[in-house]
Amino acid sequence: MVPVLLLTRGTGGGGTCPGDTRGRDTMQRSTRWPLVRKLAWDRDRKARAVCHLCGQPIRYDLKPSSDPESWEPDHVLPVSKYPELELDLKNIKASHMRCNRARGDDSYHKLDIGMQSRIW
Repeated sequence: MVPVLLLTRGTGGGGTCPGDTRGRDTMQRSTRWPLVRKLAWDRDRKARAVCHLCGQPIRYDLKPSSDPESWEPDHVLPVSKYPELELDLKNIKASHMRCNRARGDDSYHKLDIGMQSRIW
């Protein structure tokens, strides 16, 4: 079973509960991002998840974000447009480093890189 963790960022003020986005920043990316990234890596590696952008296998034997074929977390809804979802594991999917960086800040539905050749 994969643990589910939702970490959110507030918008300033005085929130008191984890996940309360009405108040101050409850979780800072600078301190929480490594944890969320590791959780996403563990989840995707155990599932042998394929790249959600191109549908091809990811090289999990490589260090994350070290090679074009290596795993890199992709925010399906870009953090630049949806900052409240930057630490939400449901918004992070497995991708190749090359596919994620080629997409940039474009939303998933706008990406035009072709169709999957088959289900891996």
